[in-house]
Amino acid sequence: MVVTGWHRDHAVMVSSKATFRRDLGLQVRMLLTMALLGLLYVVLVVVLLAAGVGTALMLVIVGGLALAQLFLSAGCSRLSGVWGARIFLFSRSPPK
Repeated sequence: MVVTGWHRDHAVMVSSKATFRRDLGLQVRMLLTMALLGLLYVVLVVVLLAAGVGTALMLVIVGGLALAQLFLSAGCSRLSGVWGARIFLFSRSPPK
C-alpha cells in the first residue's frame, strides 16, 4: 500500500504493509455468529413450513429478510458512532 502525504513541507511516499496476527477469538466469534444466524434461518423455514406457508411465499420471505440483513447492516455500521464507537488512524494513538 502506498500512502502519499506531507512531511516537513515535502511530499513523501511511504510504503507500508499492515500485518496482523491471527486472532483465534475473533475467528471463533465470527464462526459462532454465522452458525447461529444459519440456525435462525433454518428455524424460520421450519416454522413457515409448519404454518402451511407455500414454498414460493416462504422463499420470498426468507429472501427478503436476507436482503434486508445485507443492506441494513451498513446502516448499523453508520449508527455505531451514535453508540459510542470511534474511528482512529493507526498512525495516531487511540483517543482517550
